[in-house]
Amino acid sequence: MGVNYKVTPANSTTATTFDLTDTDLNPSAAPTSTPRQGGFTLRNRINFTNVSTANKKLFNALVGATAATVGNVLRVLEVPERTLVKDVQIFAVKDETIPGSLIVATASGLHASAFTTLAIGINAEQRSKPASSANYVATTHLDLQLAAQEGMPAGGVFGEIPLLKNGSSCAFEASKVEAIDSSMTAPELGRVVTEKAATGSGIKHSVPTYFPLGGYVYLGATDVTTKSVTNSSNTLANSDYVYLTGTWEIQADCTYVPE
Repeated sequence: MGVNYKVTPANSTTATTFDLTDTDLNPSAAPTSTPRQGGFTLRNRINFTNVSTANKKLFNALVGATAATVGNVLRVLEVPERTLVKDVQIFAVKDETIPGSLIVATASGLHASAFTTLAIGINAEQRSKPASSANYVATTHLDLQLAAQEGMPAGGVFGEIPLLKNGSSCAFEASKVEAIDSSMTAPELGRVVTEKAATGSGIKHSVPTYFPLGGYVYLGATDVTTKSVTNSSNTLANSDYVYLTGTWEIQADCTYVPE
């Protein structure tokens, strides 16, 4: 029996959220920057070796020959109120494992070839009420930016990272990032390439996004369609999942609007 599987981009009502700006989940989390008028940088570092498996999954598989699941929300930067995020960049770290993604599957389980396209979107999760408000409720007043903007797919307002579309790894495309060590051949690939090529209109970059009430920048599976797996031995198991690997240095170029 072939597998026809779909991952639905995260949404505000059904997604599972993992806050990787919290040191309880991510021991190497960087402190939140204090904004000043002018420009400043938000940053976080995540070594996914030190993050528990439960807190670094892009999505879980579900049992069945035809199945669907909702991608998780992985918060990576906390954005203060009145902040314009102009751009988000992801870097490899010298002598550390490069940012990446892998699939864990049973011997006859889910494979990357089940997907026509699969990518990691870098996106906005905005508060619609101030966190200081007495009636603020995170599950109700945090809105995920899902609409496509400037050629970015839903879930990719700050860019996206395409994953391998075939095979069993779900690793990053080889042209997206390179280890920073003695074997490096393309120094510019010490930065993860997140720009998206849009047919007929060149390269699309981050869309500057205003957070009047604050919120988060998050990672999540996006741009996903289905494709049948023709190997009749392929079945899905609840233990199958896609997760993030390596050490990620994440930075956002920001400006601040005074009160």
